[in-house]
Amino acid sequence: MACSEAEEKKGEGFLSEEEALGAHKGWEDINAGVISADGAFYSEDGLFMVEFPGTPEHTSKLVETELGKVQTNSYIYSPSITEGYMVFYSDYPTEYVRKMDKRSMLLNAMEGALKPIGIDGTERMEEFQLNGNPAVEFMGQGEHMHIAGRLYLIENRLYQVSIIRDGSYPSTEAIDKFFDSFYIVDVKL
Repeated sequence: MACSEAEEKKGEGFLSEEEALGAHKGWEDINAGVISADGAFYSEDGLFMVEFPGTPEHTSKLVETELGKVQTNSYIYSPSITEGYMVFYSDYPTEYVRKMDKRSMLLNAMEGALKPIGIDGTERMEEFQLNGNPAVEFMGQGEHMHIAGRLYLIENRLYQVSIIRDGSYPSTEAIDKFFDSFYIVDVKL
């Protein structure tokens, strides 16, 4: 099966740790990661790099799921009270992920991102692959809140990259810049 243009565009999301850190200069230690002089944020524990428009805050908490408690890590930058840039990740039991339908897992995670902010469905959803791993991009709006997001399932880790905004969707430029700056850092490369 041939990849669609969208699959190809979104398919190059892995960097080695050396490539990730070498692409930016002036790294400074911050809360749960390092940030470069040009705004690239690298989470060594989360194994991802992304360019937030400012310095993100990190929180980690146990969330009750049907499987029991799962550790969720969130990195959030809010330029204002009405807008937030976010990266979340959670590690699920490997055996569970191996047995679970990957598409269902992503769709359930998408619903979990939408419901808490009052959004009942999506206006747009596109499934794609990131280096052979299942992923989905979506947009949805509720009465006030709007979200543009991507979900990636890499082995047993689920990543959510999103921007939420009150009143309207973030600009296409902001969405593209944030999403296109997200890379999985594979220390095995």
